[in-house]
Amino acid sequence: MSVPRQLLAVRILALIVVVVAIDQLVKGFIIKTLSLGASRPLVPGLLDLSYRQNPGVAFSALPHASAYVLIALNLLVMGIFVTVMLPRVQTRGGWVALALVCGGAIGNLIDRIRWHFVIDYLDFHFWPVFNIADASIVIGVGLLLFTLRFSNRVPMPSTGGDHP
Repeated sequence: MSVPRQLLAVRILALIVVVVAIDQLVKGFIIKTLSLGASRPLVPGLLDLSYRQNPGVAFSALPHASAYVLIALNLLVMGIFVTVMLPRVQTRGGWVALALVCGGAIGNLIDRIRWHFVIDYLDFHFWPVFNIADASIVIGVGLLLFTLRFSNRVPMPSTGGDHP
């Protein structure tokens, strides 16, 4: 059963809003309950809530770049990503994936505009501290790759070889 295009658009926008809202609410909770650098065990020995400020990009790269440069970079990458992916996405899974990526990118963009850094708080001790927006982006990209690779309606671009 096919979902009307307008209803699908409303659902996708709703998912983007939900991702941004959850991300921003949790970040607000972290700011109000933890001091910078502090941690609180959530699952002892596995997961802590740790208040960190990331002035850079992924994995704290470019920590000394201007916030305005990083905001412009965020907008540029998001614009290119949406422009390239929008024509290729034709399945519900693909639309959900695109919404997760956009919601996560917008959540971190809000931080960058508001604070000039991104608030991170999920600390698994074996991986850099991250946030729900980051997780949404990673899950969305993974789901997008999966749907593009295995969807019959949206083939992956040809690499020139004989393999699919």
